Amino acid sequence: MKNINHIEAGALQIPTIQIPIVDVPYNENGITVWQPTPTDLESGVVAVLQEHATVKHVGGTHRFLVHTSPPRTHHPDASRHAVYWIDRQGKGKTVVPWTDESWQLLAQDRDFLAHSDAWFSQMQSENPDLRIFHAFGFAKQHDRDKIAGRKIDPRSIQSQYRGHIHLVDAVDAQVFPSTWLQEKQILSSTWLLPFFLNTSGELAIQHYSTQLKSFGTKVMYSQTIGKTSKFDIQRTMFAFSSWQEALNSVVELYSQLYEGWLNTAALVAENKVEFSGVMIDILQASVPGFMLIKPSLQDKKAGGISTESNWLVMPFDLPLPQVTLQPGVLFNRVKPKE
Repeated sequence: MKNINHIEAGALQIPTIQIPIVDVPYNENGITVWQPTPTDLESGVVAVLQEHATVKHVGGTHRFLVHTSPPRTHHPDASRHAVYWIDRQGKGKTVVPWTDESWQLLAQDRDFLAHSDAWFSQMQSENPDLRIFHAFGFAKQHDRDKIAGRKIDPRSIQSQYRGHIHLVDAVDAQVFPSTWLQEKQILSSTWLLPFFLNTSGELAIQHYSTQLKSFGTKVMYSQTIGKTSKFDIQRTMFAFSSWQEALNSVVELYSQLYEGWLNTAALVAENKVEFSGVMIDILQASVPGFMLIKPSLQDKKAGGISTESNWLVMPFDLPLPQVTLQPGVLFNRVKPKE
């Protein structure tokens, strides 16, 4: 496996690393959405959308079903997060079933993607903290079954089968009440450090460096963390001019890598990271995952990338953009008291 043992983890050699974490409410809002199952991949989402979502048309053969009270918020202030679920044009609020071909159909809907992009840009011009993103790469039961005892994470970056877009403000740990995890706390939950650094994602990017040469434009996004001791993380991303270009490239690359992915994931897991004398396991997901991000202007400036980069894609990553974009924070989901 090419260069897999030569990743420069950096922070793993710094015992004073501090990771910010903020409390985020576990906001069920009386809505039941469960883990997808083989018999119900949509996991209750359709019923929720038919009852609670509003329809937004922008053009093309698709539409948005807007849900402003998602059960799992990505911001301490729930009013700063909305989920735009994707649906084919239908009658009224009848939701068209999502299928394995739905992403390909969406990628071909030029009018919808172009009009959505323009609308997203308008919203971001009005709110400089707004970032827009969605995951691609959903692990179905047969993907998990293929793991066959290997050290691979059965989950994937896309938690729900139906495509959906997150519109959420950046979370500044200096503004919202936050805790800075110190060495002892990081070691008590060893998965936190490789998750925050996205070590398994960076290793997979190294392995697929040849396939990624024609995948957008490679950029390094700089993220600074820490309070009393600062540390810079360099995150590998790929820039695209539009949502249409980014999504079509992701759909194509996913199909190319899918068959051999589990072997790659297993090889990634043969590595460990060392932090304060402790060897920490790392895991990759059971399918190749991608995070597609329309960063805010503030995100671009803070990360040191061109303002012309309209969309960024993080291949094979596990954390959300709320973790990987500057300033970057982990979430402590606080469940309501009984």
